[in-house]
Amino acid sequence: MSGNAAALTPAMRQQAVESSALAFAAIARLKDRYPSSISYQDLLDYLLPNDKQDNDALLRYFNLSLRKNPEVSFDPKANTYRYKPPYDVANAEELLALLQRQELRQGIPYDKLKHGWPDCLETLNQLEREHKILITRQKKDRIPRFIWADEPSLYVRLEPEFVQEWKKISLPNPDKIRVELAAMQSKAAGEAPKPLNAAVTKPKAKKVRRGNKVTNTHMLHLDAISKGYSKK
Repeated sequence: MSGNAAALTPAMRQQAVESSALAFAAIARLKDRYPSSISYQDLLDYLLPNDKQDNDALLRYFNLSLRKNPEVSFDPKANTYRYKPPYDVANAEELLALLQRQELRQGIPYDKLKHGWPDCLETLNQLEREHKILITRQKKDRIPRFIWADEPSLYVRLEPEFVQEWKKISLPNPDKIRVELAAMQSKAAGEAPKPLNAAVTKPKAKKVRRGNKVTNTHMLHLDAISKGYSKK
């Protein structure tokens, strides 16, 4: 056992456990107030009654647990805490800016985006309709999985007159095309092409009848008798 572990008294261990529980509750509170920051005193007033706010050892462990947590951002000048989500995005403008800054054009996981922007789904659907983002969705319930950057200028709106004229164009009858190609002796209307890897059947070679081979020397006289009998 190390010296530090040996120096911990049962009371200190209990304070460490209580401070970890306080830090967990504090992070939940910071998530609820995100993107706003919370002062240290407001956080204490929310977590502890006044008669427990003078426990220096407990508060020391609490601050240490909170400031080392990757989900928490601490401002030492203002003495405030703020939730630090995987993506610091809370509106459409910040999302589009984040996607533009990406060098590798990676997709943003929807479940992680919701940590800092819980009600983002309606905005995401609108951005998708505007062709500003691409969304890959789950097949079953159509819930977003990943968000990607898109470019609205790639979507050109066709004039209705052009669409109507395009729909008026009818494709020729396939049977008529086949007849005309056959009349031109075109190979395109001939037999279906044979597969490249068609198996080639080879004629089977006739089996050559061989005499009985006897390995036991004491039975050679039987082999001689059988050969003499076959010649008759």
